[in-house]
Amino acid sequence: TSSLNACVVGMARCDDKQPCPQHDQWKPLRNELKEFLEKTNLERMGKTLEKKMEIINEPIPEPKTASKPLRAQP
Repeated sequence: TSSLNACVVGMARCDDKQPCPQHDQWKPLRNELKEFLEKTNLERMGKTLEKKMEIINEPIPEPKTASKPLRAQP
């Protein structure tokens, strides 16, 4: 989430005291996105997809490419 803390337009300093032109619009979106990412995981996203596809009576789409293995974090 550290990239979410960066200025959306790339300014070196961007905060409430010295905002960039998009700061006021981006700040609430950033906070919503952070909250979503903190509360969501792949399992939950998969279950949500399954439920939604069931509602619209469609099969779960097949992936277009194979998943790549995760790299271990140093």
